[in-house]
Amino acid sequence: MENNNTPVREIKPSLIPCRLGAHRYEIYADELMKTVNGTIVGRNIITRCSICGKIKSNPIKIITANEFI
Repeated sequence: MENNNTPVREIKPSLIPCRLGAHRYEIYADELMKTVNGTIVGRNIITRCSICGKIKSNPIKIITANEFI
């Protein structure tokens, strides 16, 4: 058999929660969503994981009085 001396990639202990999907998100930006004519239709909250840097976007629609849910 051959001697395989390839280095094993180690996972840093701080990245283990991120590997399991438990990111530690912080709010990175908060922007308004507008239509072409400038009407505000919602908000877009952009968050970033403080450990690995993953960016996530959460659009939130604003319901007006004449819309149905």
